[in-house]
Amino acid sequence: TAMLGKAALAAAVSLGVLVASGATVGSGRLVRWLETTIAGVTTTTLSSSKTSRATATPTPTVTPTPAGSSGGATGSPAMSLGVNVVGPEYFVGSRPFMNLNAASRGMLVSTSDVWSDIPIDRLNGNHDVVRLQPGEKIARILGLPTAAFRGKSVDIVCRWQGKGDVWMFGTPVKNSRATSNTSLQFTWVPNGRESPSLMYGNIDAANPIRNIDCREKDADPDALFDPTFLAGVKQYKTIRYLKWMPGAEANSEVTWATRTKPGDGLIFGYDSIPVEYMVELANQTKTNPWFTLSWNADADYVRRFATYVRDNLDPSLVAYVENSNEVWNWGYPVTHQLLREAKAAGLYPADDNIARWYRN
Repeated sequence: TAMLGKAALAAAVSLGVLVASGATVGSGRLVRWLETTIAGVTTTTLSSSKTSRATATPTPTVTPTPAGSSGGATGSPAMSLGVNVVGPEYFVGSRPFMNLNAASRGMLVSTSDVWSDIPIDRLNGNHDVVRLQPGEKIARILGLPTAAFRGKSVDIVCRWQGKGDVWMFGTPVKNSRATSNTSLQFTWVPNGRESPSLMYGNIDAANPIRNIDCREKDADPDALFDPTFLAGVKQYKTIRYLKWMPGAEANSEVTWATRTKPGDGLIFGYDSIPVEYMVELANQTKTNPWFTLSWNADADYVRRFATYVRDNLDPSLVAYVENSNEVWNWGYPVTHQLLREAKAAGLYPADDNIARWYRN
């Protein structure tokens, strides 16, 4: 992204959207670079051809606007650019959700202290863990709170429902204490980028640990998104949700019956962040959503996904839909499937590459 020239940016601005595969929301350095680079670029609409061209102009004087208004986090006007949103994993350096537990898919810790992904057969339909062997534990590695990114300590409250043994683990955890049967509190003392884990075991299968929520003690308990993240997103015109929809890159067989839903134990599920959350982010920030669906999503999933977006997205916004991602890239399983389907259909047998394009 940092190698894009002004000419490329000017062309992107004239089109009204730029999706840079290496660019993600969550980097203040990237945002500052973009603001500096495009400050001398404006667009002129040619009404006769309904196209746009970019013209260089002197750097304009920008009147600062408060964060949360129509301007961006740094006080500059909203840009006619698009950007990929980074995935919500705890290690990426961005905090989309107020719930710090949203950054974790969870890990199974064996009796010999081996950490591994949670097997699907240990989960119920809401992606809550309902089966553990004696001595096994679940670790939910938390994302960093905003203060910790800045090297400051902060008090965190974790709440949950269900029955089991729950405790905190990790160097940043200080003064951890239970405040009820379904809550605990601790002070997060930053230790570089290390994240602690909320651990639980000895669960009740009929009443499992679920609805885990960890956030600052003084935070709004009902806020879905982090205000700092919202302010960053508001600077853009279009947000591409590829990294929030891992089913596309994994080429998963996605169905509506098994999709990730609001309130599920794993917010970042095997298909995507819940569509409800992506639409809510678009509505709150007034940004056009760009969805990337798995090539193997069935027709029912696509229809229901589209229906929800149609009925709930702010009508002033435009939804973009992409069928899979980089189907030309042999590093993705979808590209190999594309070729198999092209051959099965007898599409241009003389050249595999042309056959793939025909299938696409």
